[in-house]
Amino acid sequence: MTTNKKTSSNLQIILPVITAIVVAYIGYLGIKYQADTAAKESTSEASAGEATIKFVVLDKATGDNITGATITLQIDVMPSETNVTDTDGVARFFLKPEFIGLHGFLRIEADGYISQKRDIDIDEKKPYVIYLEAETSATVSEIPTEISSAVNPKIYDFQTCTSLCTGQNNSMSFSEGIKKIYAQFNYENFPSGAKYVRTWSLNGMEWIRYSCNWDGPKTGTEVLTLKEPQGLRSGTWEITIMVNNEVVLRDQITVNGNWNYWDPAGTINACHGTVD
Repeated sequence: MTTNKKTSSNLQIILPVITAIVVAYIGYLGIKYQADTAAKESTSEASAGEATIKFVVLDKATGDNITGATITLQIDVMPSETNVTDTDGVARFFLKPEFIGLHGFLRIEADGYISQKRDIDIDEKKPYVIYLEAETSATVSEIPTEISSAVNPKIYDFQTCTSLCTGQNNSMSFSEGIKKIYAQFNYENFPSGAKYVRTWSLNGMEWIRYSCNWDGPKTGTEVLTLKEPQGLRSGTWEITIMVNNEVVLRDQITVNGNWNYWDPAGTINACHGTVD
């Protein structure tokens, strides 16, 4: 009987201690979970003193959000940064206050859409809304019989550079008076004999047009130059490439400054320019 009384007495002492330890450990786990969650959430929010720049990417035809679009932001004073849009079509960049008001450049890419480049002035007060145009394949009825089997001509990895493009020297902004800009892209499913048109325009004014029935390989890499011995005019240049009347590339670059020389080259009946 004495032993049983001692055991009961010991349990009365130990059980509250164990209970307190368990409660304390559960409380610790709860605090740790909250801390871990907060740490994860902080990676998607601006740190103290940072500005949030918001981009919204939408389908041009439907207005629907585009999930998974890749946005690359380049500002001269900082390395380029890349973010991906969420299910709301939104991507956010967190920048230091001194970057607000500076000039920047964007590249926007999404599967099934024509990529874009554009220049912007960094402003945290408004979201930037970007509309992407869906890639469309040529309709069989519009294509001559000998090339009717062609589907989905595609261009990707478009680059512009001050020398032959290497994948490491791509730029969207060029100095005033530059005389030659190299361009390069990869392509797939270009049918032999397809109607091919490539134009360069400046602020909506066409400068040169290449027109031909495609005579190159079905798949490959095309190297181009945009050149003017007197210096390319300052402004926003746009390249457009169409295969069988369907746009497969539309992209933009900027030549800085105020150089205003303008001497359009007109139409050239060829698929490929010279690279020298």
